[in-house]
Amino acid sequence: MTDYGNPEYWERRYKEKQSTFDWLESYKSLQFIIKELITPESRVLVLGCGNAAFSEDMYDDGYKYIDNCDISGTVIEQMRERSADRKEMTYEVMDVRDLKYGSEKYDLAVDKSTIDALLCGNDAYYNVALMTKARTL
Repeated sequence: MTDYGNPEYWERRYKEKQSTFDWLESYKSLQFIIKELITPESRVLVLGCGNAAFSEDMYDDGYKYIDNCDISGTVIEQMRERSADRKEMTYEVMDVRDLKYGSEKYDLAVDKSTIDALLCGNDAYYNVALMTKARTL
């Protein structure tokens, strides 16, 4: 079984496969929900952004204040290069189990499948508990 919960897996994957991949849902499929929840001025956090086009599509739809994080330094560098013209959007290497963002900074946090990846690794429930510990982003 693939160890999606292992950060080393993601480093290898993004070094070997640089093509865009959207897990589960695209921005277009969730757009109507997002438009009901927030405004274009809202601050958004995308957890485990990977190399999905989700944030780029959301930015191009008018949501400029998007922070993306992922555990893979390789994919963060790729996404910074790919989105260099999207000035307000940021990409940071960060472990979702230990977020460094302050409380009450975001209006919406998006996790399309990071929890699923953690559930496929060692100490799955503990790692998910760390990611979802009670705190307002």
